[in-house]
Amino acid sequence: MNGPLYFRYWGKASKEDGPTAAFHLLPYHCLDVAAVGSAWWTRSGVIRCMFSRLLPESYSQAWLMFFLALHDFGKFDLRFQAKAADVLVNLQPDTTLPPTNVIQQYSHGPAGFAWFVEEKERLLKRNLSSASAEAWFSWLAPVAGHHGSIPPYGDDRINARRILPLTDYTARADWFRFLEALFLHPAGLSLADDPPQLTEGMKAFFAGFCSVCDWLGSNSAPGLFEYCSAHQPLDLYFQNRLTTAERVLDFAGVYNIPLRVGGFAALYAPRYQPRQLQTQVDNILLGPGLTLFEAPTGSGKTEAALAYASRLLAANIAESIIFALPTQATANAMLDRLEKIATKLYPHGSNIILAHGKARYNPNFDELRARANASNVQGKENATVHCAEWLAASRKRVFLGQIGVCTVDQVLLSVLPVKHSFVRSFGLGKSVLVVDEVHAYDSYMLGLLCEVLARQRQAGGSAILLSATLPSAQRDLLIEAWEGSSCSRDMAQGARSIDDYPLITCISKSGGLATFRIASEHRPPPRRVGIELRALSNLLPDDVLMNELIDAARRGAKVAVICNVVADAQALAKQLRERVSDNPVDIFHSRYRFIDRQNKEQEVLKHYGEKRPAGGRILVATQVVEQSLNLDFDWLVTQLCPMDLLFQRIGRLHRYHRLRPKGFKELRCTVLVPTGESYGYAQETVYCKAILWRTERLLQGQATFEFPNAYRPLIEKVYQEESWEDEPEPISKALDDHLGQAIAMRSEARRLSNTIINPFDDDADKIRAFTRSGEQGPNVLLLTADERAPLFQPNVILDQLPEWDQQEIFDMESVPVPNSWRGSLPPAENHRVRLAMHETALGRFEVELRNALYIYDRDLGLRKEKKEAP
Repeated sequence: MNGPLYFRYWGKASKEDGPTAAFHLLPYHCLDVAAVGSAWWTRSGVIRCMFSRLLPESYSQAWLMFFLALHDFGKFDLRFQAKAADVLVNLQPDTTLPPTNVIQQYSHGPAGFAWFVEEKERLLKRNLSSASAEAWFSWLAPVAGHHGSIPPYGDDRINARRILPLTDYTARADWFRFLEALFLHPAGLSLADDPPQLTEGMKAFFAGFCSVCDWLGSNSAPGLFEYCSAHQPLDLYFQNRLTTAERVLDFAGVYNIPLRVGGFAALYAPRYQPRQLQTQVDNILLGPGLTLFEAPTGSGKTEAALAYASRLLAANIAESIIFALPTQATANAMLDRLEKIATKLYPHGSNIILAHGKARYNPNFDELRARANASNVQGKENATVHCAEWLAASRKRVFLGQIGVCTVDQVLLSVLPVKHSFVRSFGLGKSVLVVDEVHAYDSYMLGLLCEVLARQRQAGGSAILLSATLPSAQRDLLIEAWEGSSCSRDMAQGARSIDDYPLITCISKSGGLATFRIASEHRPPPRRVGIELRALSNLLPDDVLMNELIDAARRGAKVAVICNVVADAQALAKQLRERVSDNPVDIFHSRYRFIDRQNKEQEVLKHYGEKRPAGGRILVATQVVEQSLNLDFDWLVTQLCPMDLLFQRIGRLHRYHRLRPKGFKELRCTVLVPTGESYGYAQETVYCKAILWRTERLLQGQATFEFPNAYRPLIEKVYQEESWEDEPEPISKALDDHLGQAIAMRSEARRLSNTIINPFDDDADKIRAFTRSGEQGPNVLLLTADERAPLFQPNVILDQLPEWDQQEIFDMESVPVPNSWRGSLPPAENHRVRLAMHETALGRFEVELRNALYIYDRDLGLRKEKKEAP
């Protein structure tokens, strides 16, 4: 076969065997991927900026194309070529095949990097200093890792010269020289030059960019990158493929032009006028950076963050938005809000992706996908909101559209040892990352979030953090993580010294700190909330309080009772229902099957949300109503909880302006506290005893809170690390233990995120295991008594379903339970326990295990009752 040796290697091949099997030459596939990168570079000012921080654009583009075309360097190897033996015989008729086990064990990604490590002086025709080698490695390791994990330097040198022909060595060298001529020479560069060394954040960004370009450049559908085995001039081939690359970018939906002028007015005028923090949005510095919005619940933080993000989009500082929330329910609600302004953010159309474990069951997201399919069938794109099927087909692509709405787990995976985690890093780096309710995450998750912020800064990205009740110690950690420098602590202390509230804090790329206060005329009006303490055994309502709750509902009030543990909520709801028949008593918590929890959530929003109907009701709930759900109560009763969470709960009082029932026109919160010094085992398992003690002491004698003035001083007092003067020694010890455990959990998060291990598959169970602390409990799959079918789908035999359908059943039919239940449940497999139950009454299912009775019904959910030993 005539021509350069690199034409004797295939890059893509059909699964058919035989001498007529279709194949795509390796040089063509490598240039296809480079063409996708080139087209994306041309479209995206953000990507150009990301890669051009160390060198002028022309130099950066040249190196980028050069290394993209080397992503399959390891395929210039007989062991890979023999994976399609018939194609290899066609291209290299005289070749002797290596042993089968050698072929099967060969992985072309890390092997390609190892080949460069071994042959670098020969390939570059010069000796490399250690600094030069590191610069080359910083580019080649990411492209070699495009199939899931970036190989570490010095990983598995190639020692196979005995079985490999000289052809492979020559082809690799020839390919280097060709790419030098095609991409480097026109920019005035050569292999005698070193590329700029990439930071850790940029390595992940580049690896993700390369992977996505490879996915798109491998699409051989008609009209895209169809297979080609005939020789043609490679420079002409590359130019022709640039047009195909444009088409595949449109097909995938990875880029759309954002608005040209951003700000609050661009998104919300004339319907809404800016208020509170929103009045400062247009004054915030433009540029990559970290911005914190601290303001009361319901004050418009979300709109302020989106308005600022729109300015970053319009200024070409980012090209997409990722909005991360604490729960699936809050993510679902945010999807609806973002869909309403998506066409203003992207006037020419946008792709929105919802990303969490149950996203595919969301009807609004299904509609977005159907809308995209309809536009494809019609053969034209309208300026509309949808989700391209290519983006929705894999959770690895969750951050590649224009707007991503997700649970925070999806963001945290970008720094964990999960395959293709760097694709998430790439999506985040080109986006404005908005994290809502940032105070809501435990110490382990906070440690992971700090790592996310550090890498986001390294990649040159931007982040916005939202909170109503962020303790300064957490704020310090977040700022220090972003800065990652010796002056970070001083900067964090500088931010702490500003005790205004509400407040916007902005840290620019250059390390400058700026704060934006709200003018007096725009500050939120004061809200005075009456505080009443009730000392009750087990922190549960007694007969007197239950009668008051029932009377309030009869007078037309919407009343909430928030419990800290599910068992308390279940017991209280049952007691109230036994006492009242003329007003509904609702219950809402987390221990339901997915479909039952979804129905409960919709019922709660219907009866207690912004458009609630008239008539009294009582809602008994847990922390599920604490974050982001737009609920509005006339009277709030809550078990004692940490001060910041108490304020979150109070934020659900009188959330909207409306006529209130007689006797409930004033804001009123009743806090249940213990009769003795103990808060109970269950309560202290959920919250730190010292934080509960401090909160209770601050509440004593406090008849009224005035918001927003109460937020900052009371939260700071509760969370200060120094002991109070009158603090009992057991309380101080409990606080020390709590702080020590928090440090250990953050350290474990950092250790895991920086550990080099074989990456795990990106599946829902491992997401939950990696992004949550070890104290998280398992999921319980409810089954029929014979263990063959889901409890509520007895005709569906699990073992007869394909794996994908089984996973869907697991998602729909599992119930999360506390870690304390493990001892009385069957052993967990992949964080899921199988629990066979039988029906004892209509809609009521039971099973007895190890002196515990487990009961499930769709109203109260899964509960556990202790059985006395005979």
